[in-house]
Amino acid sequence: RPNDMYEFEPEKRVWRIWSSKSAPKPGTEMAVTSWGRRIFIHGGFTEVLGNLQDTDGFHVFDPLESESSLWASYDGLLRGSAPSARAFHGMVSIANMLFVFGGSNPQGTSQGWLHDMYSFNYSSLQWRTMSNSFPGSPLGRGNFGMVSLGSSIFVFGGEGGNASGGLYFLAVLSL
Repeated sequence: RPNDMYEFEPEKRVWRIWSSKSAPKPGTEMAVTSWGRRIFIHGGFTEVLGNLQDTDGFHVFDPLESESSLWASYDGLLRGSAPSARAFHGMVSIANMLFVFGGSNPQGTSQGWLHDMYSFNYSSLQWRTMSNSFPGSPLGRGNFGMVSLGSSIFVFGGEGGNASGGLYFLAVLSL
């Protein structure tokens, strides 16, 4: 099934399937990150009546929960200004914060490349819109590489804006 979670254990060279009736609808082009023992999935496309639609869904996978509650949706539990529905975006974790950057909205059109950034506090379940006017900010883009290293976020490549070149980074813990 396309909405099963797969886990690979390199030391054992074994794949494990985590099936659950509480899993979100199958999707594509979503952003994924981990924090502690949990895996967070945001956005992407899901199929509704044969058409792909953007989603702003925010789902959590916790392998230490029972099978019936492996997946949880944070929709309705969150505070603050959450990111709009989007796909092709990046998401990373630093300390007790999650960060979402860029992507495409609506429906993955190239005219909809986003350059906004949001932070999410895991403890308070609070979203916050961050300024887009940091010095040297990349223009809107999607399909890029994004990773956290120490207290910085690195963005590389992608489509849209000035995505054809450059490595951008933002030190976030001092914000």
